[in-house]
Amino acid sequence: MYKREVLKDMIFSFLLLMLLLLLGACPLNPGASDTAVVRFAIPKAATVMDRYELTISGSRMDTIEETYSGDTTSIAITVKSGTGRQFELLLVVDSPVPAGVSSYRGVATADLPPGATVNITISLQAYEYAAGAAVALPKTGQATFYAAGDDGELQKGVAWPSPRFTDNGDGTVTDNLTGLMWDQTGNRFGVRTWAQALSDANGLSLAGYGDWRLPNVNELESLINAEVGDSAAWLNLAAQGFSNVQTGFSQYWSSTTYAAATGDALQVTLGIGAVVNSWKAAPPTLYVLAVRAGDAGGAVSLPKTGQTISYATGDDGDLEKGVAWPSPRFKDNGDGTVTDNLTGLMWDQTGNRFATSNWAGALSNANGLSLAGHSDWRLPNLKELRSLINNGQADSATWLNTQGISNVQTEYYWSSTTYGPVTTSARVVWPIDGNYDSYDKTSPLSLYYVLAVRAGQ
Repeated sequence: MYKREVLKDMIFSFLLLMLLLLLGACPLNPGASDTAVVRFAIPKAATVMDRYELTISGSRMDTIEETYSGDTTSIAITVKSGTGRQFELLLVVDSPVPAGVSSYRGVATADLPPGATVNITISLQAYEYAAGAAVALPKTGQATFYAAGDDGELQKGVAWPSPRFTDNGDGTVTDNLTGLMWDQTGNRFGVRTWAQALSDANGLSLAGYGDWRLPNVNELESLINAEVGDSAAWLNLAAQGFSNVQTGFSQYWSSTTYAAATGDALQVTLGIGAVVNSWKAAPPTLYVLAVRAGDAGGAVSLPKTGQTISYATGDDGDLEKGVAWPSPRFKDNGDGTVTDNLTGLMWDQTGNRFATSNWAGALSNANGLSLAGHSDWRLPNLKELRSLINNGQADSATWLNTQGISNVQTEYYWSSTTYGPVTTSARVVWPIDGNYDSYDKTSPLSLYYVLAVRAGQ
């Protein structure tokens, strides 16, 4: 009897010890843990999949990419806790290269209390992107929906990291989207001529770095947020980390010469978000925002502008910053379509397939196109449309007509991106030089062309 009681006491002590150990490993107090377990329920997931890519944005962003196989109905993973976390899940099925990659994409948002287990349902949609593309274009930033098939609804491109920018605490700001490091001060040098802007930026010594320079047009344009009414004011917000970026119609020099008239250079109006050209030798009226390559890569890498001729030391043609263009740049698919080997996008080969129309007509025509066995054509967003421009050419429309696309017109083309400052207007791109502006969506005077696009494969 005594032995039995001793045995019971030993068993009880053992169980109590195991319980204490278990409680130590899994504390009842959620605040004692800095992580949360996320379980994803994935309806209609792919039955065969090679990997999944999970991007988590929000405070203390994690990016997790790992190989996963087996049951695709759910995935569980431990991540850092936080509020308002956005999950972008990409399930990838590799297909023979270079044919492309098929995938399924879904997005969800949830709060992750410390120590909690959170169940999230992500509905997946078929999603395709091209294998072997040299660059992936980022989203424009537009998140407001104005019409079916527009930029705000589809939000095509690589998601922006959160936070988008990091204040380095040394007078510089790093863009986590592009990986570029920027001077934090938007009016360090005041207004300058183009030659003065090049000299000022190239001669800057800041935060221990001496490799500052004037940004090319792709780099400077990357700071524009298509969602907001004034991108300069947005950059000046504490969340972005810049200060004194000039708002409204104030303009900033790029290092890219305007190939159609080489006495001009391209400039970006960060306030209203526009790319146009200005006379290099005009009395000083434009500002300078210096840039350098960051110490770590970003979510995307920007391509070269196409400019290869140098007009001054430290200019775009001299430095040729960005990802090199593949050769050939475009591939004629022989079915009425052309694939851009730089971005992986597939374009309608015919630049005047549709008559000119207002913005609603352009959306309808592009979204309703059935071509080469594909019915997922759409109107390109601003970044996609402008990616076709070769800033080394005096006339990109003529150049495109030698690259496999035909009948590109010397008139504006509609994008699917609404103009943030005046949402009754939408963005248009001039195919000759890549300058872009905005025009009223419904005016009988705003009748422009359409060049449909889809994800390549």
